[in-house]
Amino acid sequence: MSKKRILIIMGRYLPGFRDGGPVRSIQNLTDRLGDDYDFIILTCDRDRGDTKPYPGIRKGALNRVGNARVAYVKPHGFSFRIIKKLSDRADLIYLCGCFNDYARKTLLMKRMGMLDKPVLVAAMGLFAHDEFHIKYPKKKAYTTIMDRTGCFGGVSWSCSSEQEINDVKREIRNTGSFYVARDLPVKVVGDPPAKGKAAGELRLFYLGRIAEVKNLKGAVKALLHTDTEGLRISFSIYGGMDDPAYYEECRELLDRLPENVSWEYRGLIPSDRVVETLRADEHVLIMDSLGENYGHAIYEALLAGCPVLISDRTSWHGVEENGAGFECGLEDHSAFGRHIRDYALMDRETFGRTSEAAFAYARELGGAGCESGYRRMFEAAGETVT
Repeated sequence: MSKKRILIIMGRYLPGFRDGGPVRSIQNLTDRLGDDYDFIILTCDRDRGDTKPYPGIRKGALNRVGNARVAYVKPHGFSFRIIKKLSDRADLIYLCGCFNDYARKTLLMKRMGMLDKPVLVAAMGLFAHDEFHIKYPKKKAYTTIMDRTGCFGGVSWSCSSEQEINDVKREIRNTGSFYVARDLPVKVVGDPPAKGKAAGELRLFYLGRIAEVKNLKGAVKALLHTDTEGLRISFSIYGGMDDPAYYEECRELLDRLPENVSWEYRGLIPSDRVVETLRADEHVLIMDSLGENYGHAIYEALLAGCPVLISDRTSWHGVEENGAGFECGLEDHSAFGRHIRDYALMDRETFGRTSEAAFAYARELGGAGCESGYRRMFEAAGETVT
């Protein structure tokens, strides 16, 4: 019996890594379910900001990348022709987001009857209140036009939670079926890391896009509200420079940190080296995020044995009861600051137990039997051709 063939259309994929979460989401999906489904990915031939295509890829052919076959096109090369050609070979079309050029074209083709395959649109956190209200007039105008012209009719939606379903329904009226499928985590490999740490020292880090929704500014404010007397703290910032103007605002705060708190912007980590880097170099993640569709950075930190300090705007509500970190109110800088000091004061043995708890929590969530709803969604959405 042949595998069900699923065409995934997305902005960028491996070997790129600058898009962060979306790339990791699809990589984890194909890694875990590639034995059961035939994944074809249509994507751009270069990473965000690059002027040249990835070396070694074949244009006009399907390139084997992990458990998927990938068709690469030039920027703005998501033509009606290539979408139609690959869709004809698939049983199901899975769109990553709905605001991109490729999504607009695919939805328009579906509306015009040019595609006879089911279309699933991944909401990807784009309709969360804080995220949607960034550049709100432009997004609202787009969704209103697409809604009123029927381009959202006859498609189904992949959401990470019931809350995300409500977020989509708040902005779009003409919707089809909804499915809940949480992002799959990276496979767990290796043993718990052995973290070196002295009492009074802490290597704190931020991992995420430099953008308002990720709230690096809130993490810096937490450090400014930390009683750092007698401590030595280093703060590393990892992530793509999505919003340079926002970063300059953060720099103004970073320059106000006391002398015993050093900081460094360390740029992007290639996706296949994130856990390895964090295992070796870092202690505790801080993410005062305005919202997370999944939060790959949080999972990867846990997998690296790093406890997490996160806002209450994520779906990671079990970190405290599992001894893997703390959840604080959004921009409750004083609460974040108290936990930062507590972690800094821990000696090697005490922190080692906390690090092992973080790794154990990640291992529990990401074991081989991990199931998030994707199989159920792919089977149900593919039953009826609309």
